[in-house]
Amino acid sequence: MRRLQQPLEGIRVIDLTRYIAGPYCTAILADMGAEVIEIERPGGDDGRRRGVLYNGENIKWHVYHRNKKAITLNLRADEGKEILRDLVRRADVVVENYRPGTIDKMGFGLVALRELKPNIILVSISGFGQYGPFAQRPGFDAIAQALSGLMSLNGEPDGDPVVCGPSFLGDISAGTWAAMGAVLALFYREHTGIGQHADASLLESVMPFLMTTIPDYVATGVPPERLGNRDRYGVPANAFHTRDGMVYIDAGGENLFRRLCQIIGRPEVIEDPRFATYPERFKHREELEPIVAAWTRERSTQEVMEVLGSEVPSGPIRTVPEVVLCPQLAKRGYLVELDDPKLKGLPLPGVPIHLSESPGKVRRPAPTVGQHNEEVYCIMLGYAKERLDELHLAGVI
Repeated sequence: MRRLQQPLEGIRVIDLTRYIAGPYCTAILADMGAEVIEIERPGGDDGRRRGVLYNGENIKWHVYHRNKKAITLNLRADEGKEILRDLVRRADVVVENYRPGTIDKMGFGLVALRELKPNIILVSISGFGQYGPFAQRPGFDAIAQALSGLMSLNGEPDGDPVVCGPSFLGDISAGTWAAMGAVLALFYREHTGIGQHADASLLESVMPFLMTTIPDYVATGVPPERLGNRDRYGVPANAFHTRDGMVYIDAGGENLFRRLCQIIGRPEVIEDPRFATYPERFKHREELEPIVAAWTRERSTQEVMEVLGSEVPSGPIRTVPEVVLCPQLAKRGYLVELDDPKLKGLPLPGVPIHLSESPGKVRRPAPTVGQHNEEVYCIMLGYAKERLDELHLAGVI
C-alpha cells in the first residue's frame, strides 16, 4: 500500500468559489494535499483587489488561496464551458458558492456533472442552502448570525445584539463544514464508487454555536438572555479585571469551584448555602463573582496566571499584538512564514489540526492570476501552445 505524505494526495478539486467561505473550504483541502485548481475570470477575481496589502501583496488572498493553482477561464463563453467540461472529466470534486440554481443554469449541476464524470462530488456553499423558502436570498456572514439567533445572544445584557468576532465566524464554519462534506463524500465514494452532492449553508453552519439554547428554551419556555462574557452554563465563569489587564476564569465545574475557593483563600465560600450547589451558584452569581473579582483586582495578570496555573482553567485576555508573540502558537507552528521574498516576515494562519502521519502544510503562497494556465491547459489537458495563445486572444482565458 502506497504511503501518502498528505491525506488528500491524488485528489483533484475544481474551485469555482469566491468571497470567504468557498475559498476557505478549498484552502483546507489544498492544505491537506489536494490539487486545487482555482478558476478565475480573465483579469482575476475582484477579491484580489480588496484587503490589506503587505509589500504590495494582498494578505487576505494569501490566507484563503495558498497552496492552490490558478487558471483564468471565461465561463460565459461556450468554449470556456467546454474547457471546464474537460477539467471536470479529470477531477474528483467541484466546489461552488453561486446562488442556488445558478450552477444548474450554467450547465454544471450534479446531473450534468455526472454525465461528464459519473462519480463526481459536487460541494455547494450558500447563505441558506440549496432549497427552502430562503434559498434564493443573498446571504453573508452577519446575516446568518442575525437569522440564526446567535447575534441575539451576543453582547452585554443591557445592550444591543452584537455580531460575533470579526464577522467571519459563519464563513469559516461554513467553509469547514463544506470541506468536511467533501472528505466524507470522498470516503463514501471510496467504499461505494458513488459520488454525491454536499450542501453547506452559512445559516446551518452557525447554528451549532447555539449549543443547547433551542432545546433549553423549548423545555423551559424561558428565552435565553445575553450574558456578556459569562458562560451560559458555568458559574463562576467570566472575565475579571486584574491590576494591569483582564483574565478569563472558568471554574464552573464542582471540583474547579472548590479548588478556586481554596486558591483565593476563601474556603468558607464552598459551604455558603448561596453557593453550595450549582443551581444556587447560578441563582446567586451576582454575589459570587465579586468575591473572585476582589481577588484578581489585587494582582497582576501574570500573578493570577502563576497562582491559578494548571489548577483552574484561565487565560489572559490578549490583544492581537500579544497573540502574535504567543509561545504556545509558536511551539505548535500555527503561524507560518512562507518562502517568498514579498511575504518575508509576515505570519500567516497555518493548519489547526495536527496529524501524526500525514500532516497538512502551507506549502506555497497564493498563485498569481493565471499562473498555472500553461501547466493545466497544455500538460493536463494536452492543448497545444498555439491553442493557448488563440484562447487568450479570444478572451476565453
